[in-house]
This record gives sequence, C-alpha cells and structure tokens, in this order.
Amino acid sequence: MVSIRLYDPRDLEGCRRLWVELTEWHRSIFETPSIGGDDPGSRRRLAETVIEHAREHGFRQLQVRPVGRNAEAIRFFHRLGFDVLDQVGLMLDLVPSAHRPWRDGELVAGRSFRV
Repeated sequence: MVSIRLYDPRDLEGCRRLWVELTEWHRSIFETPSIGGDDPGSRRRLAETVIEHAREHGFRQLQVRPVGRNAEAIRFFHRLGFDVLDQVGLMLDLVPSAHRPWRDGELVAGRSFRV
C-alpha cells in the first residue's frame, strides 16, 4: 500500500535514498559516472498511486519531465497515459564536439535532435 502525504522532516533519509537512485539512473543513461534504478516495479506503483490520487482529488493534469535521453522513462510514462507533448526544452551545446556527451536520437516535429 502506497500513500501520498505532505513532506515530514522524518522523510529526509528516504528522500536522500531516492535521490541516490535518481543520480545512479542518470549516470547510466548518460554513460557518465560523474553524474538509476534497479526496481522498476516500485517506481511504476508510485506513479500509478500518484495518478489515482490526482484523479480522486479532481486534478485536471499531471506533468512529468523526463530527460530527453531517457527513452525508457518516456516510454514508461507514455504507457501510463502521458501522451500529450507539453513543453520541449532545446539546448545549443557550445562545447567542442569532441567533448559532447550527446548522441543522435530523436525525431520531433520532423526534425532530428541529439539526446
């Protein structure tokens, strides 16, 4: 059973553990050890619980903002019903190309983008 409630200072250690997991996940998707997740079932249940809570309380929208390179998260949220493209963040990378971590990746609005 998962419940949603306001933050309590006693939640600090749990939040820190979640942050470590998120950091590890980003290290994985960016293939950069200087920047996670091994239990996708629990993340799915948390997301489903948030969606249920929002519906029960009359919310009109929920937004998520996965990193553009995180195709797995984008597919995950799409399966849960997140099928409206809201905002797109674009970046001009001014670092020399030899040092860029990007790879060719996604087609949006008929244009190719690196992720």
